[in-house]
Amino acid sequence: MILSLSTALSMDHSIGVPPIDLYDTNIYPWLTLSELPTWGMYPISGYLFIYFYDKWKINGLGIPFYVFGWTLLGTAFEALSTAFGVFIYKGWSLKYSFLVYLIVQLMIVAVFRILMNEFHRAKEKK
Repeated sequence: MILSLSTALSMDHSIGVPPIDLYDTNIYPWLTLSELPTWGMYPISGYLFIYFYDKWKINGLGIPFYVFGWTLLGTAFEALSTAFGVFIYKGWSLKYSFLVYLIVQLMIVAVFRILMNEFHRAKEKK
């Protein structure tokens, strides 16, 4: 959950502010209290992404399909958010978001698998 939130915040505060400034969130280009609920969606979606990945024991060729499905879901949610003015693009495009979601979710799966391997290895040593 923390990885999901920190990745989103890092992106927003690196490419969403000057000098790059590719998009704004909400109506104002700075953080407002009305924006806080939107920050809740990142940890929740990150948690659900890993929860179902682990619960359904996704592996092998299922991983790309699982990640692709979540990437489509995230991109669709962002398109809806854009339609309601949560994101205002100024040089950014939904196709960039698709690629970012794809890369970040693959990274999250890789980190999760590494952590689980280390967890099982440490558990076996006891």
